[in-house]
Amino acid sequence: LTGMTFPVVIDPTLDLQVGAATNDAEQFSDDTVATGDPFFTNDSTTEHTGNRFIGTIPAGVTIDIARFGFYILGTVNDEPQHQLRGQSAAAPLAFSTASNNIDSRTRTTASHQWNSTGLGAADKGFWEWGAITVGAGNGTNIADIIQENVDTYGELTALVFIYEQHILDATRDLGQYFYDNSAADAAKLHIEYTAGGTVDIGDPFTAPEFGIRQQLLIGAY
Repeated sequence: LTGMTFPVVIDPTLDLQVGAATNDAEQFSDDTVATGDPFFTNDSTTEHTGNRFIGTIPAGVTIDIARFGFYILGTVNDEPQHQLRGQSAAAPLAFSTASNNIDSRTRTTASHQWNSTGLGAADKGFWEWGAITVGAGNGTNIADIIQENVDTYGELTALVFIYEQHILDATRDLGQYFYDNSAADAAKLHIEYTAGGTVDIGDPFTAPEFGIRQQLLIGAY
């Protein structure tokens, strides 16, 4: 504590996971949508995969790091040539089986491409978007997608990500396990952000509040 500089700025971290059948979905080439399947292989520019995460991001924050990932079906479904965008909304709704429910959603300008002719993904290996190596912390920083929504709408209470094959190629596909296969297999989202402004907890060594502040700080660790 003696090395701290006051006021202290707290940078929160969010680790979110898809938590319901209607928070991941697939849209087929005929625009029908399913929300209860255990997995989906996206291999067409007319197919769309959606993942929804529930969590509050305050207005005015700066998104420093964001990584979106999921469990890939295996080596036969690990040739991404896909584009990821977010839904442009402050509180995007859960998916439904209504026709065109995924593709009809307005999307962010910010996007990220994932290209690989073969990741070598083992069944249920966890891969973050844009990664060339399996595991958390290896993916592309997609902070700009979320930042676009913060800058446009202020506080966010949910986030939706949508991807599809970007250029039609029958040999390129991306298969994802969904929540309905197992809750543990659901897609994940890691976010680190800097709050707008500072949080001043005062100088804990200044009397007469030293004892109270000291207890609060010790309790936070």
